[in-house]
Amino acid sequence: MTAQIIIPDTPEAISTYSPWVMHEPGWDRYVMFFNSMNNMDGDRTYRDRIYQVESFGDGITGWGEKILTLAPEVDPRPGELGLIADPTVFWNGIWHMYYTGTDGDGINPALTNNVFHAM
Repeated sequence: MTAQIIIPDTPEAISTYSPWVMHEPGWDRYVMFFNSMNNMDGDRTYRDRIYQVESFGDGITGWGEKILTLAPEVDPRPGELGLIADPTVFWNGIWHMYYTGTDGDGINPALTNNVFHAM
């Protein structure tokens, strides 16, 4: 088996992980959801965010620009103020995403992890 990098880390988004790729019959694209850890204050505070990217090719090459999908600082809710991660997504006419969230601050350990649902 050979492997290649398709979504590289960047200086502002390190530690890219947890991909979830979808392609349904009739779709003209592949859709990937994944995590990247972002430096939030230029110092030591990092937050995990969920991104989306699309490929109109074969699902291996031709991935477009990353789109920020969920971020704790954009729509803060209790239980996911520290990070959100590990997306699992399905489509039944409506997008559903299950993901993990925590109130940890990126430096100190989180007290709890929770599972969330977003549509």
